[in-house]
Amino acid sequence: MVGAVWWFFTLILISSYTANLAAFLTVTRLNDISSIGDLASQTSIKYGTLMGGSTYNFFKNSEISVYKTMWESMSGWANTNESFMSKTSEGIEKVRRGGYAYILESTFNTYYRERDCSLMQVGTIFNPMSYAFGVNHGNVGLRDRLTEEILKLQKEQFIEGLTEKWLKRYNVSQPCSDQARNAQETGTLDVDAVGGVFVSLLIGLAIAAGICFIELIVRAAMSFQEIALKQVKLAVSCSNTNSPANVNDSRLPPSSVIAAREIATAQLNETSSCLLPPEQMSHSPTGAANATAITLSSKEKL
Repeated sequence: MVGAVWWFFTLILISSYTANLAAFLTVTRLNDISSIGDLASQTSIKYGTLMGGSTYNFFKNSEISVYKTMWESMSGWANTNESFMSKTSEGIEKVRRGGYAYILESTFNTYYRERDCSLMQVGTIFNPMSYAFGVNHGNVGLRDRLTEEILKLQKEQFIEGLTEKWLKRYNVSQPCSDQARNAQETGTLDVDAVGGVFVSLLIGLAIAAGICFIELIVRAAMSFQEIALKQVKLAVSCSNTNSPANVNDSRLPPSSVIAAREIATAQLNETSSCLLPPEQMSHSPTGAANATAITLSSKEKL
């Protein structure tokens, strides 16, 4: 019982660990590219952006070495239509086919990523930019009032609410970010997840201990009964064996009868340890033969 419970516990625990390890290795492999620098330093995945867009102009005019290297790579792939896309939808479709990373503004990135869970954002936002309202030159009052209202809306989290409503949840039953969060919460193997296995182990050990205790009690009772039964059988065996009829045969010569009687008596004394009555020990010829046989046997052993 103990062995069966232990093997069941070991099987479940190893299976859970193997499944969690496989998921961990899969996530690790997907997260090999975690920044714009990782994307620029590898060659297996090509990348690009929208032709003529703000991100296109950023890479084209940047003086930072990493962005300049990426621009040179994208320009080299331009003749094969592997980098610059005429529409964002074309870039998203190319990403779905694999082997391609599409660089675009964070608002569009959020919109598409929340509606297609096969897409993922890699790294943090770079080249942050903000939108602004333009007013006539010199109209300081309107400018200051717009600034105050925008700061007020930010403080009240009104702008974040609009982002949540229109970019993440508009026309979507469940955004992909919520699904990923739920999968992350349920995918971690912790003590609570395997607590039932440990409870099963403790219950199995308790049942096994109870069965062992019952077996000890039953075995102790059976041992007493077996000892008594063996003594009764031994007494009956001694009574039957000590009878001269077992070794007396009128058809045998006298010397053979005596030898057979001595051998049978010696075997009885060596195996059964029967106690004979005193009168048989002192007067019975069988008793004398028994003593002689035992003595001869001892001398032969010496």
